[in-house]
Amino acid sequence: MKELTRAVLIERLLAWQSEQLASEAMWLWALEQRAQSKPSDVAVRDALDMLCGIPEDPDARQEVC
Repeated sequence: MKELTRAVLIERLLAWQSEQLASEAMWLWALEQRAQSKPSDVAVRDALDMLCGIPEDPDARQEVC
């Protein structure tokens, strides 16, 4: 299992923040990472958990749909 590092996560977050990556794409990437990668630390794990919950967030759901 590969390791998901803070650097990789931050790179994705910055792309999402600058709207180079859609919310749905970010969510799908997070789900893939959770299934295929091991977070390098607790902060990465917690951020990934939050990203995997995007469709469950009523505010974010409007953006995804």
